[in-house]
Amino acid sequence: MRISCWFIDRVPVSGNITGRVINAITGEPIERAKVYAEHSSGRNSMVAVTNDHGDFLIILVQPGNNTLRAFADEFQITEVENVIVRPNSTEDVGTIELLPIPDFDAFATISGKVYFRDCETPMYGVKIYGKFYKTIAYLTDSEGNQAFPTINAATVYEDGSYQIGLIPPGDYQLRFRVQDLSKISYFGETHFDPATSYVPITITQSNAEGFKITDIPDVCLDNLPPHLISLTPSKTTVFPGETITITATAQDPDNDILYYYWSAEDGFLGLGFSNSITWTAPSTPGTYRIKVVVNDHKGGWESEVVEINVGMAWWAKTYGGSLDDVAIDIVSASDEYIVGGGTISFGIGPINVWILKINILGEILWEKAYGNPQFGMGGYYISPSDGGYLVVGEIAENGGNHLFALKIKNDGSLVWAKRIPRPSGGTLRPIGVYKAPDGGYIIANTLYFLGALWILKLNQNGGIDWQIKYEDIVPFWGGFLPTSDGGCLLAGYDPLYGTEYVRVKKVDRNFNIQWQKEYIGMPHALGNIQSVETLEGEYIIHFGAPSFLKLDRNGNPLWHKQFVYSGFEITGIGHRMKRLKNGSFLGIGGLVPSGGGIGELDLLMINFNSDGEIYFAKRYGGSNFDLLLSIYQTPDEGFLIGGTTNSFGAGNNDIWILKMLPDGTCLPLGEDVEISLSDISLPDVSDIYTSPVSTSVVPEDIDIIITETSAEVHQQAP
Repeated sequence: MRISCWFIDRVPVSGNITGRVINAITGEPIERAKVYAEHSSGRNSMVAVTNDHGDFLIILVQPGNNTLRAFADEFQITEVENVIVRPNSTEDVGTIELLPIPDFDAFATISGKVYFRDCETPMYGVKIYGKFYKTIAYLTDSEGNQAFPTINAATVYEDGSYQIGLIPPGDYQLRFRVQDLSKISYFGETHFDPATSYVPITITQSNAEGFKITDIPDVCLDNLPPHLISLTPSKTTVFPGETITITATAQDPDNDILYYYWSAEDGFLGLGFSNSITWTAPSTPGTYRIKVVVNDHKGGWESEVVEINVGMAWWAKTYGGSLDDVAIDIVSASDEYIVGGGTISFGIGPINVWILKINILGEILWEKAYGNPQFGMGGYYISPSDGGYLVVGEIAENGGNHLFALKIKNDGSLVWAKRIPRPSGGTLRPIGVYKAPDGGYIIANTLYFLGALWILKLNQNGGIDWQIKYEDIVPFWGGFLPTSDGGCLLAGYDPLYGTEYVRVKKVDRNFNIQWQKEYIGMPHALGNIQSVETLEGEYIIHFGAPSFLKLDRNGNPLWHKQFVYSGFEITGIGHRMKRLKNGSFLGIGGLVPSGGGIGELDLLMINFNSDGEIYFAKRYGGSNFDLLLSIYQTPDEGFLIGGTTNSFGAGNNDIWILKMLPDGTCLPLGEDVEISLSDISLPDVSDIYTSPVSTSVVPEDIDIIITETSAEVHQQAP
């Protein structure tokens, strides 16, 4: 015997529709009426059957725009259009009225047109927030009470025409109202008051015989629509994140109260229904339309659209106090940015962690210093964390230094603070942090002069899940690069030998070593190490100032290039390197004039591709020391570059942040420099192996005092 089974591997996302079906004439519920939904794609739902109360429930309805159809014996089919079904929710359509199949000898039809008081402008509806609310022509009894629930009603078309059928003999009033305006009651009035004017209608037996159509003279309601005179923005060209005010000027001939309904294609609109509203531009450049509908809530309305051009922002600003301040890392917080570093100008400790939150225009949203009077703290790296951030850096105390980690919320308030003792001698410096897939944090540290690389994983509460140390002979590690396969690349070098050598480790997501290699015969290096991964999964590593080394995914050299330049000295392009959205790379470092000293240091910024071709090279700085240490690419494909400057600002060294355009310009600052890369011989390569050693340090809670700061801000560009 053969048995076939069906297995449902997943349940499609769907919604439900509920409602009630009644007799449109008597108002009584209709039992065993059938109701189904047809999706805009043409797919039909299951058929639901009403109970003895006329109630129904249609399940597993495809989300989106549906048309509801209800029918029963001896009743006409009724459709309900534009029923929007949302996933995993139930849409209540209320009451559906079915008309009995009529005796055509007992009903009449009326038709005509309706205008505003000028008898020229058709009154056919109002569009608010992208939805059109129709004008409805309907009948009441001679006292103004609605004759039947909704059967004697019809939509008014764009030319003002309407037609109402199935009218039994009797005396009526013909009235007009805007459909469903009560559904937007939270935008304005709780209901729409129909115009006070009406047309008396008498349907006689003679009118009703043979289903006759009676033409009604044109109706001119006692209302005139408002007139929208102007729609004026405070600026028509803005930067991303900039806020402007848009003002509408309108008049109403009847002196009716006017309501203003605003909508925008993107960005953030302020709240309210007055004639003036604020709009904050989105982060993506482009042209955006902001619309206003002026409505008198009596069927009269007029709309207008204004276009705002959002361009790319560029600026340069310093943030600081009277002493020294520096920015070392920048991360994104939606359309805002967290800047982390250190300060002596603010806080209670010898050195304090300083965190600023800014928008795309460099305006400070909040700023706080974190410190303790017993020790100095310097923040190096920031990682987004559960709606907040993890800040790691080093604590200086008792002649030595240790690791610290601060977890803060999005508003800068403190969640926890940990001091993590270094596992052995040497001088500790964090070289990177990133968020692990389980929500914890991987932190890498170099132990200067000990030749060790220390890596640990913190959990979300600041405890250590695991910790390992590689005791290489390389005194300086850097280039901590999370890779696309979930692992990491780490690089170190020794600048003290005549024939310099470097080491590179590639580990998997569990920090098992995949390969380790030593490269001998590199140019003399002095500076930070940085690594980037190409779109093809290869690696470009910078060891100090002179050269770049490109490796395949297994660590084999592909090319080795050194800088060619004149008139200045490069002190290191490896302060930070980042791969950009277009697949090229941006590196920042420093340069000094030939024969100059470190006090004349300027920023050097180079954009290059995976073949070592330079797209642009630019120099930024003033007459004194300027050092930029962090890169973040913004949604408009420009850059935020952060560091410290002694050339600009409030005094001594201040945080310096430049928002650059995609071509690296930030006018009037900056100038092009002539620099290229040329091939040099590949280094000798050998496989090595260094086993990791377990360490067993225990984090300690520390007291942190948060100080609200007040940076002095100076602008250098534009």
